[in-house]
Amino acid sequence: MVDTAPTLETSGAIAGTTVITDSVIAKIVGITAREVSGVHTLANGAGPLGAIRDAISGADLDQGVSITVADSQVAVDISLVAEYPVPLHKVAADVRAAVIAAVESLVELQVTEVNVTVKDVHLVSDDDTTGSANTQVGA
Repeated sequence: MVDTAPTLETSGAIAGTTVITDSVIAKIVGITAREVSGVHTLANGAGPLGAIRDAISGADLDQGVSITVADSQVAVDISLVAEYPVPLHKVAADVRAAVIAAVESLVELQVTEVNVTVKDVHLVSDDDTTGSANTQVGA
């Protein structure tokens, strides 16, 4: 991800600029998407090794997020793992709406598109109540 760093002009008596990097925008998108009901986690695309790395070091907040910033607009791509049996189109629509609201209110950039890819579905097995590992379908 290249930081194109949109610059926002401030109004008022104090002159200066505010630079918000792409990584900050991606982190806002990641945090927002994870908070949506029906999203289990964001997908990193790294498979089992990535899952092990994340379990050890903690997941990056912008994992599964790619953004493109041009002028005062941003396009967002999100890959996620959804909870089963939540309707996938509803999860995608809810993620899209939440991301648009967060980016437009926190960063004041216009969101031109939010593309959501559901890469996997998370199943809660009976063993989860005893603290064992979660089961996932797909890869």
